[in-house]
Amino acid sequence: MDEKMTYAVYVDLLRIHKEFCKKDPNYNERELFVQKINVINSNHNSCFCFSMCNALYNWFLKGFIGITDIGKYYSELWHFHKAYLNQPINELDWGKTVKEAEALSGTYKIEACEDMVLAIVTDLDSRIKQQAGA
Repeated sequence: MDEKMTYAVYVDLLRIHKEFCKKDPNYNERELFVQKINVINSNHNSCFCFSMCNALYNWFLKGFIGITDIGKYYSELWHFHKAYLNQPINELDWGKTVKEAEALSGTYKIEACEDMVLAIVTDLDSRIKQQAGA
């Protein structure tokens, strides 16, 4: 996925988060949530999207506790991801990337953030391997 498509994943995640943030994760709402996640996954068809949607679903089951400003949260995730998204392999500093990932996770201190940051780092790593022909 290119930068535009990756950004679209964040937009879709934020949209579904806003739609369900005040809803109780009862059976009917879970079913609807899963249907919407399935559409997002079908539209983007990537491991990154699947991992992010899985983290979002698990967070929904816990009532989306832990963050009040979700716009800021998704913005910070996107800016972290974008900062490394198009860097050439030889310029990517994994030590710096990991430190920033840990700092971002530490800022929010919730499992969903850790899962989403891991999805981002995994996506970056897979892009590097793909570029290197591994």
